[in-house]
Amino acid sequence: MHIRPSSALLAVFLAAPALPATPVSPAKVVGPSAPLTSAQEGRQSLEELLRQAEEARARSLDALKPEVARLADELDGLKIPTRSSRTVARQRALRELGGDAAPLMLRYLEPGEKPRRASIFRAELIAEVVADLSSAAVTDELLRMAREGTPLARINALTALAGTPEPRRVTRPLQRIAAGGGSIGASAELGAAVQEAAFLTLATLGTQEGIEFIKGKVSDSNPAVAAAALAGLSAAPVETSAGVVLQLLSTPAAPGLAPELAAFYDRNSELMDELDHSRALGGVAVDPETSSEARVELFDLLRSTDAKVGTRVKRKIDDYTNFARSDVRTAALMLLARMKDRGARKALLEQIGEPDEQLPYFIVQKATERAQLLHDIGDYSASVKEWRRAIEASKGSSRNRNKELFIGIAQTLARQKKYREAKQYLEDAPISLKELQSLSTRRDFRGMMETRYADAFHLDD
Repeated sequence: MHIRPSSALLAVFLAAPALPATPVSPAKVVGPSAPLTSAQEGRQSLEELLRQAEEARARSLDALKPEVARLADELDGLKIPTRSSRTVARQRALRELGGDAAPLMLRYLEPGEKPRRASIFRAELIAEVVADLSSAAVTDELLRMAREGTPLARINALTALAGTPEPRRVTRPLQRIAAGGGSIGASAELGAAVQEAAFLTLATLGTQEGIEFIKGKVSDSNPAVAAAALAGLSAAPVETSAGVVLQLLSTPAAPGLAPELAAFYDRNSELMDELDHSRALGGVAVDPETSSEARVELFDLLRSTDAKVGTRVKRKIDDYTNFARSDVRTAALMLLARMKDRGARKALLEQIGEPDEQLPYFIVQKATERAQLLHDIGDYSASVKEWRRAIEASKGSSRNRNKELFIGIAQTLARQKKYREAKQYLEDAPISLKELQSLSTRRDFRGMMETRYADAFHLDD
């Protein structure tokens, strides 16, 4: 149970040990006015309890300070600032110090005006620890940092506030930060990052007032605010966000938010199985106002999720097969090929050609390109045949590519739900444990991760 600030004095009083009664010596009693009233005795007792509690807290912080500093220094001293078993171990050690140590960690959320990469990374890791500790003792200071710190400190403070035990109390301040995060005297990119962090924290805390605020800002007239709100909404439960985003897809603002929409649906890909969502997103993908970069993202997302977009949208996709930009043309052809368009499939394969060269290296190269293309357009049986041809040819190549080939065929076999065979190829692949574990997050292996064959990735090692 978390105790609100208004109950703090009572909490200290109840938690502190009772003071032993101190007898009053008769020699010290002077006249009838000497004895204290019960109210005075109570006030002095409470003041003494508060003093003792404060002293105990100070002793606790002093005892924890060296260990917090040691772990923080070790994080800052990492030669390669990237997540690893070392960073996980140090984060765990910081968490094990408990909520009493949270105030000591706040200084590390500020990496400085011109920070090193390692200091930035350390600040991010410690912000996650503070969030996990969920200490009410740091709420006020985190709010101050979120309002007044450097841009990076503000982002870290907002990350830490996602774990506050006082979500209702911080909702209004977070709304103000989210609404004006871009006006912080920093670059537009950092301002947008602060805004997005505020929206993400509001969505994570999930108060009704906070969610309603985000919903309203998704359709804000300021594109930057709308984009940050949409990015934040992705952290809310999909049942909360789906209807809001679906409504947004039919507005004139949708093409300008296409990158954020692509990210939202990539994160919530199960929505692509629903026709109203897939067709509406397909409409944004072919909208003339959508940027070419975002169009490619949306075409690729529609293809990889095997979305059903309807005949009208499919006709418009076909128009982009003659587009000036080659990346848009290719993305359109691949999407149509995924929709079983034979002409698009043939055109794509002709661009690669047949692997009929005599040198093993070129056979591997061509067969690999064909295998990947066939995989991407959903022709998994043909893709497996090309992967096998590439693997066989690689045995006679001086530039052996077994790593990519074994991963590639494992992904295709996983799509066919041939998980046992996919597991075998992963075990035979010449990759490190870290590389193997990272593969578990790929879309192609999502189905496999829900079966007993998930142990192929050795995530518990």
